[in-house]
Amino acid sequence: MSMASVNMRLEAGAIRELHWHKTSEGTTQVTSVDSQGRNFISDVKAGDLWFFPPGTPHSLQATGDDPDGSEFLLIFNDGAFSEDSTFLNFRVNNSQAFAHIPAKELYIFPSAVPPDNQKAPVSPQGTVPQSFTFPLSTVNATQLSGGSVKIVDSTTFPASTTISVAEVTVAPGAMRINKLVAPYDGRMELHLVRLIL
Repeated sequence: MSMASVNMRLEAGAIRELHWHKTSEGTTQVTSVDSQGRNFISDVKAGDLWFFPPGTPHSLQATGDDPDGSEFLLIFNDGAFSEDSTFLNFRVNNSQAFAHIPAKELYIFPSAVPPDNQKAPVSPQGTVPQSFTFPLSTVNATQLSGGSVKIVDSTTFPASTTISVAEVTVAPGAMRINKLVAPYDGRMELHLVRLIL
């Protein structure tokens, strides 16, 4: 398995247009609507997570909490991920189908700063059953002799079904021990690790 990542910065109020990816992903305002028309909106702070199932359209907007906007790292569970494949999800062979879309990229554009505590539009289908965001910044780390760790997977963040996170803090002078033991059977779990030294 391989992974891909993008470092993205949005100025205050700027919006990352409604879009989706063919792969899973994960203060920025996160909005989405699932395939059943259920709405979702949430604000995430530094250290928090979001995840969208493949094919779920979503947008990202920097709030006004910081005049410089927001900056975040996007992780994709497919190392071959490319933004160029976003519209290929339509499976349309007609080259004129999207002729009205500007030739130059407008996927990030300025806008007014969203209000605090904004609510999702009311939908007759309701809201998504599982949150697409997870407040990792508020989780207490498990203290260990050499530092601490926070682990998030589908048992703690049910929407995140294809990727997990381990935030490991290594104390000065400590070392993370490799737990792989012989015989190695070629299997492993893939975890995104944000190392804080």
